[in-house]
Amino acid sequence: MREPWRFVSLGYESVEKVGRLMNDEKTSTMFETGPPNWCVVTSLVSPNDPAKEEEDYAATCFALQNFILSMWADGIGTRWRTDDIFHTKEFGDICGVDLETQRVVGVVWYGFAKGGLEDKEQKPERRKGVDEVLTFVP
Repeated sequence: MREPWRFVSLGYESVEKVGRLMNDEKTSTMFETGPPNWCVVTSLVSPNDPAKEEEDYAATCFALQNFILSMWADGIGTRWRTDDIFHTKEFGDICGVDLETQRVVGVVWYGFAKGGLEDKEQKPERRKGVDEVLTFVP
């Protein structure tokens, strides 16, 4: 069984460098109360086998979703970002990601909400019902 995913937890210094690299308003304002935790998630690349690379990418997306669901179960909020900047050499260098052997699937920001966990039991309403996303084929 292949496990093509890698999770890289960024420390404060790396988060600051990436924040400057991103240079956007949302990223810079988050430092007013301290940065959230950041995790870079990558999948292995297979330049000579596109089908394998696509399968590895999909498996990594599932692993990432499970990671996010696990945090949600513990009352930790997340945001999965897929900015173009995450595919640059500068980003890879900051995060220790070799972009020749790994593909950045995304960066997860995670942490506790400003107000704490008082509303932990409140789950957001679903945007779509099952009937809107599931099709039965005979």
